Parts: sequence; structure tokens; C-alpha cells
Amino acid sequence: ETILQNMEKDPGQASIAAMLRRRLRVEKYLAAGPTSQGPAGVSLPGGAVDPAILRHYLLARIQEFSQDPFLGRFVYDGGKETFTAPDGRVLPWAGSGLPTDSMLVLHLLCVFLDEHLPRQGNMTFAQRHTSDAESFRVRARFTSAASGLLVTYETSHGKPYYSTVVRIHHVDQAFDTLQGRDTLFQALAIFFFLVQTHYNGVLDSFDLSRPPLDLMSLLN
Repeated sequence: ETILQNMEKDPGQASIAAMLRRRLRVEKYLAAGPTSQGPAGVSLPGGAVDPAILRHYLLARIQEFSQDPFLGRFVYDGGKETFTAPDGRVLPWAGSGLPTDSMLVLHLLCVFLDEHLPRQGNMTFAQRHTSDAESFRVRARFTSAASGLLVTYETSHGKPYYSTVVRIHHVDQAFDTLQGRDTLFQALAIFFFLVQTHYNGVLDSFDLSRPPLDLMSLLN
């Protein structure tokens, strides 16, 4: 960050610094991690998913999403049935350890909001407002988190499941969703509805009804 700031002050390097910032923004969107250790063909020795395959898959999947505003190809508990690796091999998503579409969409939203909401120390939006359900129950997340509003996620009967938890007057209230394709989207809708009704539309000291986000208009 310091290097980029110094480059931006130099008229001869300002355009390079701007290009680097754009590249860093893209890299954050491609930083969604794998779900587990992948099998041979996708993984590296030791079980870690090959970062080249992960990056290639994420970029292709994001491009697919960008072509359909209704996410018609979204698979909440999986991903693209088969995909082409950088070396041309056609590999199955099943058992690959690559992120589910639900994980990817939530990651993309968190990175997008990180770009627009004020920084809260060193915590990202995902660290402040998402948690796996078991960690939330065990660690009493609200005692240390910067927020009293979370989207939680867990696996139920082998399928991803999302819900929303809010702390109101020192009492945690959980809002469940229906299991199935829309569980993530329902949890997010509840999350932003709670921002509107309990936080007057303000999240992390930012009014979400203001441009460029204007997220509250989605609820009207």
C-alpha cells in the first residue's frame, strides 16, 4: 500500500499505480478458497487444490455468472459440472474441492462491499459479517466481532445451508431459511432487511441507501 501511494504521488508512475490497483481489485475477487483437499488431477502433492486450476475455474465461473443477471446456471450445492483445466483437460467439479457457487457468490459480495464500506480496523466484511455456524455457537462470535449481524453457514445433510443471526438488546435471534437453491439468497435478503429495520439502513457507519450501493432500494 505504501509503495502504491508513493507511486501515485509521482506523475510519471501514477498511471502504473492505477493499473496495479485495478489488478489488485481483480485478484481479491479471485481469492475464493477451495472447499476441501482435492483429489489427484486437481490437487498438488499434499492435497492442496492446484492454485492454477482454482484460479482458472473461478475466472471462468465468474464470467459465466456475468452473462446471466438471473444466475440461471447457479448450482447452490455444486459448481460447473465439468470444466477445462489450463492444460486442456476436462475435469469434473464433483469431488474437486473447488468452491460451491454459493460460496463463490457470497465471496464476491463480500469483496464488493469491502470496496465500498469504510474499513473497520483490519477486519474484512466477511470476517465481520459471516461465520460458519459451529464457530459462532462455540466462540460466541458476537462477543468479539465488530458487528451484531451475521450470515452463518453450515452443511446440512451434505448440502450448504445459510441463515442470519442478529443481536438485539443482548439477545441473539436466528432467522432460518428454506433448504435448497435459494438458502443463500434468502439469508442475504434477511440480512439487508435487518440492516434496514434495526440499523436504519446503516451498516459499518455507511448508509446503504446512498450511491453507489443503494442496496436498500432492492427491498422496496
